[in-house]
Amino acid sequence: MKGMQKIKRGTGFRGVCEYALEDGRGQIIGGNMTGITPQELAKEFGQSRKIREDIEKPVWHNSLRLPKSECIPAEKWEEIANAYMEKMGFSSLHQRVYVMHDDVDGQHIHIIASRIDLTGKIYLGQNENLKSTSNIQELELKFGLNITKGPSPDTPKPDFKKPKKAEDEMAIRTGEPVKREVLQQLVKEAWADKPNIIDFIERLKGVGVTSRPNVASTGTMNGFSFEYGGIAFKASDLGNVFKWKSLSEQIDYDKERDSPALIRLKQASEGINSENQDASGTYQGNRDDSSNDVKVNGSDARDSGTNSDGDDRSQKGHVGSREKSARLSQSDAINTRRTEKTQTAESLRDIDKLDNASVKPGALDIDAAKNVSSLLADLTGASKYTKKKLEQITKQHDALKADEYAITLVPRFENAKPFVLGKDKNTIYDFEKLTKEVAFLSKKNAQGYDIYIRLKSKIHDYILIDDVTKSSIDIIKSKYSVALVQQSSVDNFQVIIKTSKKYDTEVINYIAKELNKRYGDPKIFDANRNFRLAGYANKKPKNEGIGRDGLTIVTYSNDTVCSRIEAIAEQRIEAIKARKAVSQVQKTETELVSSEVVKKLEYWHIAEPIHFWVHKKGYPLDNSIVDFRVIKEMLRRGYDDAYIKNEIASSSPGIDGRHKSYDDYFDRSLLKAKLEIASENIKNDDDEYLRHLK
Repeated sequence: MKGMQKIKRGTGFRGVCEYALEDGRGQIIGGNMTGITPQELAKEFGQSRKIREDIEKPVWHNSLRLPKSECIPAEKWEEIANAYMEKMGFSSLHQRVYVMHDDVDGQHIHIIASRIDLTGKIYLGQNENLKSTSNIQELELKFGLNITKGPSPDTPKPDFKKPKKAEDEMAIRTGEPVKREVLQQLVKEAWADKPNIIDFIERLKGVGVTSRPNVASTGTMNGFSFEYGGIAFKASDLGNVFKWKSLSEQIDYDKERDSPALIRLKQASEGINSENQDASGTYQGNRDDSSNDVKVNGSDARDSGTNSDGDDRSQKGHVGSREKSARLSQSDAINTRRTEKTQTAESLRDIDKLDNASVKPGALDIDAAKNVSSLLADLTGASKYTKKKLEQITKQHDALKADEYAITLVPRFENAKPFVLGKDKNTIYDFEKLTKEVAFLSKKNAQGYDIYIRLKSKIHDYILIDDVTKSSIDIIKSKYSVALVQQSSVDNFQVIIKTSKKYDTEVINYIAKELNKRYGDPKIFDANRNFRLAGYANKKPKNEGIGRDGLTIVTYSNDTVCSRIEAIAEQRIEAIKARKAVSQVQKTETELVSSEVVKKLEYWHIAEPIHFWVHKKGYPLDNSIVDFRVIKEMLRRGYDDAYIKNEIASSSPGIDGRHKSYDDYFDRSLLKAKLEIASENIKNDDDEYLRHLK
C-alpha cells in the first residue's frame, strides 16, 4: 500500500470532493460526514471552516493505494483508514470522508479531511510525509496486506533547525511567522552573492537583525550570535549552516582586513568604551593602584581566564610603579596614536536596540554606545544588497514609467491576510517614495510576504502576460514591442507590454485575455493587474530552495509603446461594432419567426445570451453549466421534463462526448435545478456561474 508522494493541502473542499466523486466513479465508504454529494460535503466541511476562517488551507488530502493484484472489501478499507488517521494525529472531532476508487491501475481510497477540528484546534502535521510512510508500513503488517516499498519521504533539512512546538503554537495564536524561521531566511538572503563580512552585517541590520561577532582579542573570528524581534539566537540555535565553519564559506572574510572593525563592533555591543583601548586597540580597562581588580567603567570585572572562544582575557590587576611610570612617560605618543585610532570608533552610535539592552547598572558606558552604521558606511559605502534591489526597481520603473504604485503584500503562511501598504493613511506612492520602502519591504519579504505592485498612469495601460516560459519569450518579442521581461522562478517569466491609454477597458481587457490564453496564464482576463516588484523573492512554497528563492530579476527592459497592440485594439473596436449590427439583424429576424419555430429553438434562445455574457465576463465556457442554466429557465417557463430532456439532447454542443451516460447526467442536472428553483438562494449571475465553474 502506498500513499501520495506528498500529502496535499488546499483552500477549497468543493473541488477535491468533486474530483473524488466525479461521474459516479467514487464510492463513499466511511468517515464521519452525512453528505453524499460534493455540494453537501462542501457545505458540511464549511462548519469547521467557519470556526477558524483565518486558516488559509484547511483541506487535507491523501490517498492510500493497493498494488494492482490486491483487492479488499470496503469495510476493511474503512477500518484501515480509521487506523491510519488515528496514527497521523487526527481525532474524532476532525471531519473526514473516505472515497474508494476501484480502478484497473489499483484499488485505492481518497481521504479528505479538515485540519480544523470542531473545537477550533488545528492539525499542524509536522513531518507528516515521513510519518505517513512509517504508518502505512505498520498498517500493512497489521492488516495482512502485501508489503510495498513506500515513496521516498521528504526529509527535513538537517542544516536548518526546526522550530519548537511552543514556537509553532505561538505563531498560530499571534498570526505572526515563527521568528526562528524568519531569522534563518534573513541570514540566508544576507549571504547571497558572497558579500564581505561588514556588508553582511549591514544587510542584516537593514532588516532588523542585530549581529554580534564572536571575535577574540587576537582577531580570531569564531562566529556570530543574532537578535531578532527581541529574541537572541546562537548560531547553533539556527542550524549547522549558520555556524562559523559553514558561514565563513558563504561570505568574504579576511582576518587581517576585517578583525579591527569586528573587534570594535563587539566592544560597542558590549558597551566597552574605546577610551579603554591602548594604541594597538587592545583593551586595557581603568586601573587603580590600590586594587588588584580591573575596573570597567566604574564596575568591577574580575579575572575571567580564557573564554570558550579561546580568547585569553585574564587581566593582571596589580600594575607595578615602574610599569606605570614607563606608561606615563609614553602617554603623549600613546594619546596621539589613540586619537587617530579611535576617530572612527568615536563616531559609532548604538547598534540596533543596544540602548534597550538588559545590562547591570554601571556595566554599560552610554558614551561608548556608537552608531555602527556610520562605521560600516565608512568602511564599505552603501549596502550592495540595497543597491541591487534599487537597481532592479529602477530598471522596472524606467521601462514602465508609472505615475503611481499600489503596493500589496501577500503572505505565504497561515493566519495572515494580504494588505495594501499605506492604505490606512491614504499614502500615494510615486517612484521616489517606493524606493524609500526598500528596507521595510525586504524585511516583510524575508518574513514570507510576496511583494506585488499595480501601476497607475495617466497615459499608459499595462498588459501583463504571466507564467511565460523561456521558449515563448522570443515568440512574443518577435510580434510585439515588449517593455519589460522579468523572471521570478525557474522557467517562469512575466512579460509587460505598454500601450497608450486611449481605449475602452473592455477592449484592453480582451487583448490581455487573448494574449494570456495564447502565451501565458489562461486564467487572466484583464489588463493593469498586480505583478511582482523586481528585486524581491518569490515566496510561493514551490520555489523554496530553488536558486535564490526565485528572486525577481529584470532580464529585458525597453521604454516603448507597442503599436501592434494599438492596431489590434482598433480591429477589436470594429469587430464589436459589426457584432452589434449582426445582433440587431438577428433580433429583428427572431421577432418574425413563428412561435412553433421559437419553441424548437428554445435551447439556443436561452443559451446564446449566456454564451455572450460568459464571453463578456472573460470566464471560460463550460457547456455543462450552460445546460444547467437552460434547464432551470425552461422549468420556469413551464416546459415538462421530457421536452427539456429532448431539447438538451438535440441541441447541447458535444453532449455525447461530454458524459458517459446522458440519462444519468440529465436526471442529476434536472433534480439540482428543481432544488435551486425551490430555494431561490442565488444572489446574481456572477455568483451562480462562478460557483458552478469551481
